[in-house]
Amino acid sequence: MSVPTFCPLGFHAEFGIARDDIPEQKQFSLGGISNIRGIPAGEASYTGRNKFIAGLEYRHPLLLNLNLNADNWFRLTKIKGALFSDTGRVTQIVLEERNAFLDPSLTVPNDIPGVFDVQHFSIDAGYSFQIFFDLMGIRETLFRIDVAKQLDHFNEESVKVYLSLDQPF
Repeated sequence: MSVPTFCPLGFHAEFGIARDDIPEQKQFSLGGISNIRGIPAGEASYTGRNKFIAGLEYRHPLLLNLNLNADNWFRLTKIKGALFSDTGRVTQIVLEERNAFLDPSLTVPNDIPGVFDVQHFSIDAGYSFQIFFDLMGIRETLFRIDVAKQLDHFNEESVKVYLSLDQPF
């Protein structure tokens, strides 16, 4: 068996700034399948008006050229894996603003420069098991199983598992 000569490296980054009057429901958040996968989606402590997110994946083949057919309507073509890490931060966090409203002596951290303060970044690491298949000969589709752990808050319940179709970026 030969070692593949090409294993793609995927990278993405997002930066966002929102207006002061944006409702809490429309603010940026960290967590979930589309950004920092080790953080649960929708937590108020990871929701804010400004965000910076970056992710890196090392994608590699596990089984190529499978061509396993199931009565010509489903064909398993290949299986790949990806080692990944995501990092990022939101500022003007909803919880900080609520606390500052209740206690005027508290201040909300500076919004835009603070989003790049790496000391406060959330980070995760994980592995993605990727199954490529062709359904009825239409197009090749990817089914992913992502397992991620948040690395900046160690607790036993922090492992997240996501099932999805197609690449996150």
